[in-house]
Amino acid sequence: MCTITIELVNEKAIQLIKELESLKLIRVTEELVDEENKRNWQRYKGAMSKEDIKSVEKQLSKLRSAWD
Repeated sequence: MCTITIELVNEKAIQLIKELESLKLIRVTEELVDEENKRNWQRYKGAMSKEDIKSVEKQLSKLRSAWD
């Protein structure tokens, strides 16, 4: 048995999931997700300037080439 996480993008999917569970094909467990922590990445979006990103990319290239 394996566990997967599914993000429902349509409310109609909930009924289908419930039907699968009633047929004992799947078992649904709810995982509590802290919505605030889920959105924490958004405050960092765009935080680096393009110059900073280019600098990081150059440093990564140097590090990668050192392994060759």
